[in-house]
Amino acid sequence: MTIASAYGQFLDEDLLSIEQKEAREALISELDNVDVITVPKDLLLWARKNNENESMKNNFLRLKEEYSQSYEDFNEEKKEKVKSYLEKEAKTYSN
Repeated sequence: MTIASAYGQFLDEDLLSIEQKEAREALISELDNVDVITVPKDLLLWARKNNENESMKNNFLRLKEEYSQSYEDFNEEKKEKVKSYLEKEAKTYSN
């Protein structure tokens, strides 16, 4: 799921240059050649148990939405969240 949320936005874009086409092919080739990972049994059981967990689903959807934004929108949103956090922390320590 993480790979899809990180790269999915790029896979639906029109490829306008040879460089873009080559980059897409390189990306797909790299992803196709990722080594298989053996997941420990206890981690696999935990993941299956928590797969239906609503908070995990919501977090995935939030990440998918964030990664689908333009860089400028993503950056601006993060700046606002950091600013808000720092203001809240400043109030906490000033009291």
